[in-house]
Amino acid sequence: MEIPQGVFETVKKLQEAGYEAYLVGGAVRDVLLGLTPQDWDVATSALPQDVMRLFPKTVPTGLKFGTVTVIAEMPIEVTAFRREGRYLDGRKPSEVRLGVTLLEDLSRRDFTVNAIAFDPVTGQYVDPFRGMEDLANGRVKIKTVGEPHRVFRDDALRLLRAFSLFAKLHYHVAEIDIAEDTISAIRQEAESIRRISAERIQMELNKIITSAIPHICLERMATVGLLQQILPELYNSRGIGQQGLGEDAFNYSLSVMSYTSPKLELRLAALLHRAAHFRCSPTSDFQGVCCAAESAALARDILARLKYSNHTIATVTHLIANQLSAFPARMPEVRRLVRKVGQEHISALLELEKAKLLAAGGRGLEDWELLVKRVEQVMASGDALTVQELQIRGSDIIKTLGIGPGPEVGRILNRLLDMVLDRPQLNERDALLSIAQKLKDGEGDRRM
Repeated sequence: MEIPQGVFETVKKLQEAGYEAYLVGGAVRDVLLGLTPQDWDVATSALPQDVMRLFPKTVPTGLKFGTVTVIAEMPIEVTAFRREGRYLDGRKPSEVRLGVTLLEDLSRRDFTVNAIAFDPVTGQYVDPFRGMEDLANGRVKIKTVGEPHRVFRDDALRLLRAFSLFAKLHYHVAEIDIAEDTISAIRQEAESIRRISAERIQMELNKIITSAIPHICLERMATVGLLQQILPELYNSRGIGQQGLGEDAFNYSLSVMSYTSPKLELRLAALLHRAAHFRCSPTSDFQGVCCAAESAALARDILARLKYSNHTIATVTHLIANQLSAFPARMPEVRRLVRKVGQEHISALLELEKAKLLAAGGRGLEDWELLVKRVEQVMASGDALTVQELQIRGSDIIKTLGIGPGPEVGRILNRLLDMVLDRPQLNERDALLSIAQKLKDGEGDRRM
C-alpha cells in the first residue's frame, strides 16, 4: 500500500507519542482495490486536545465529534475513536462518546468494506467484520456492519450510500451485489431518507449519477422504493409510453443518461430532459418545444428542491429547454443555433442529442454527424455570433446616425446581427453603418 509521506508521518507521530493510530474507512478500501484515495482518514486513541498539542498546524473541524484536521502536505482528518448513541432523528447521534476502543469505533461504521483499519507503520490490518475477504476474492457483497435496520435507522443516508458504493466498486471487482438482508432493510426503511437534508442527499446522488452505471443504480433504487422518495417526478414516468419508442419514459431517460459522458450537469439534463412528458399531450411531437419548456421548468423545481447551485440549475435547464425538434440544415440556421445555445454549451447539447438518438436505436445519427460538422465550421470560421462581435459598436451608431443612447441603438444592433447571421460577409464597418442608416430611415429589411 502506497501511503503519502504526510499521512504516514501523522500516524507514526501519534504512535510514538503513545497513542494507537490507524488509517480507516474508504481510503483503506480503495487502496486494497488498487485505487487512489481522494481523502485520508486517521482514527486514534488520542483525544482532540492531544492531537492539537502534538501537531503545529491543525484546524478544529469537528471537536464535538472528536475530529481535528492536521495540515501536513495535505489536510488529514484525525478522529478520536468514538462510540455513538442512538440516532433519534435518523440524522445525528444523540451523543458521541470519545476514548473508546478501535473495535467500538469500527462497529459504528456503515458497511463491512468500510470498517477496515490499517497500521502503515507495522503493515497490520484490523478487519473484525471480514470486509477484506470480499475485496481479496473480488466478490463483494455490500452488507452492513451489524443488523441492517439498526444501521439505516442510525443514519438514513446510508440507504443511498449503499448504491453509491455499489456504483463506485462495480468495475473494480469481479462480482458485486448488495446483500439480501441489506436490500430487504433498504426496502423497508426507504421512507426514512426523507429525514435527511437535501444537501447530503445531493452529494450521494451526484456520485451515482456520475458513475459508470447510473442507469443500473437508479433502476434498482426504483425497485426498492428509494428513488420515489428522492425523485418522485422521475419515478412517476414509469409506464408512460413514448411516441415512436418501445421503452417507457423512465427507462428511456435512464438510457439517454447512460450514453452521455460522466459530467454532472450533462447527466442531470439527460435524466430530466423528459421530466414533464406525463404532462404533455400524447399526440404531441416526441421532442416538441412545449414539452421541452415544461420539462425545463419542472427540472428547475426538482434541482432547487435538492439544493443544487444556481449555476448547475441554470445550465441543466438551459440544455433541456433548447432541445432540438429538428436538426437545422442551412448554415444561417446553424449560426442561430450556436448563438442561442451559446458556444460554451453547444457541445453539451450536441452530446445530449446524440445520446437521445442512441437511446432510440441510432436512427438519425448521419444527420447528427452532419450537424456537428456544420457547428464546427461555424465555430472555426470566426463569424459574428453576438452583438459584441460586430465590427461596430453602439457608440458608432449614436455618432453616425445622430441618435441618443437608448433602446433604439440596441434594436438596430440586433437587426444588424440578424442580417450578419444570414450573410457573414456583411460584418464590415462601412457596410454595417450603411445598413444601419437605412434601418433608421425605414428602408431596412423588415423581415429581420
